[in-house]
Amino acid sequence: MRDLKLSGPIADTREGQSAELRRRFAQTLGAIQQIGEDLSQVPGRKSIIWMTSGMPLRAALLDDSRVWHDTNERLSNWNVAVYAVDTSGVLGNPSMLAEGGGPRSTVARVMSRDRSAITEILPAIAERTGGRAYMGTNNLAKSIRAAVDESLHYYHLTFASGVAPSRQGAFIPVRVKVKGKDLEVRHREGYFPDLSQAGLR
Repeated sequence: MRDLKLSGPIADTREGQSAELRRRFAQTLGAIQQIGEDLSQVPGRKSIIWMTSGMPLRAALLDDSRVWHDTNERLSNWNVAVYAVDTSGVLGNPSMLAEGGGPRSTVARVMSRDRSAITEILPAIAERTGGRAYMGTNNLAKSIRAAVDESLHYYHLTFASGVAPSRQGAFIPVRVKVKGKDLEVRHREGYFPDLSQAGLR
């Protein structure tokens, strides 16, 4: 989906293109969910290394955000972190293209905007699940090694959380702080409480 160019009858209309992209979006997240569910049987923290050139997250969210939020919530509950690797590599500055016509040209602005919209899913899913996104590099092997190395070292923390009735259905953010310098903490952003188990209705 790097160039998002669709061929055949589906590409004849804007509605057809939009429907096809939404279908691909749902299928991709469905596949990630299936992998995560299989990994959930393994104790401890698990990792998925997702290599992709991206997909238009914003377009899919405007249509139906449930599949996106459901995927992130399930992965977090299964203790699965996603490490997203952008396979596009280092991209040149659109303003330097011969047809660009300068740093503020229409071509440069459109290319920069569209590329950002396509790759925004990578840091989004990584941050939600406690992983990391590797972008803007041609050394894909190094990114994969870094993801594997990081997955080998982690702390598994558990906690009990009291949920007030007024927070029913609300997203509960999680914050983890450590005492030490030059340390970076990554964890799931939060969770939606299971009100059935908490005895809340």
